[in-house]
Amino acid sequence: MIVLLLVLSTLSAPTETDLALDALTRCASVVDDACLTAAARLKVVGEPAILPLAKRVGAMSAAGQLLALSVVGDTKSATIDAMLTKLASGATVDASVRALAIDALGKRHDKAGLQLATRLIVDPQPLVRQAAVRVLANTVTARDKALIAALTKASNDQAPTVRADAAFGLGFCGCAEAGPVLAARLADPDVGVQRAAAEGLCFVKHEPALRPLVAALESPDPLVARAAIRALQFQTEQSFGDDVGAWQRWLASRP
Repeated sequence: MIVLLLVLSTLSAPTETDLALDALTRCASVVDDACLTAAARLKVVGEPAILPLAKRVGAMSAAGQLLALSVVGDTKSATIDAMLTKLASGATVDASVRALAIDALGKRHDKAGLQLATRLIVDPQPLVRQAAVRVLANTVTARDKALIAALTKASNDQAPTVRADAAFGLGFCGCAEAGPVLAARLADPDVGVQRAAAEGLCFVKHEPALRPLVAALESPDPLVARAAIRALQFQTEQSFGDDVGAWQRWLASRP
């Protein structure tokens, strides 16, 4: 009888993985020593911890979920991808957790991740929309008409951080469709968006952008002005630096 009780006790004893998952489930802070130790233990356990982690992650606190994401890191598997997709799509999941899950999926550069990001550019949470736009911006090329359209839509977002990331993506795609969008964003009320638009016009030629770029030389933000100089040099192959008068005279002399 004593032997049987000892066996049953051994069988029911929580494993190291169970204890670590319990700690992450009730974790209140990502800098708590117990939480960090639990995440480190799961990393050491490695692959055998992934499935139980994926099963428990939905019940974890936001801090626990953030640490769970650090455990999986850049590891790729169907289980991890499903976990990331669930976190990224979860309307009740903390926005910072969702954004990190989207970033992780974006590094896959696969069709499923791009489709998810495209859907989430209209999410109610600005952090989520920004993460989704960042995924598209890091992937888009001049051939990706659907992604270009999605970034164009995001360039009118209410959140300036989303508009800025959309402008960066449109600039680096080198697509003609980006020209009118970037020219319009030079007049954006947010200086960060203005800067992104000017940077984008260093890669996309668009003649109607010349006049607003010259106006941007007088921006009180030095980074906007510097980006405008580089953009004007790219657009025109002229080198007047920050001489606004010289640029204005050159514009006026054009046929």
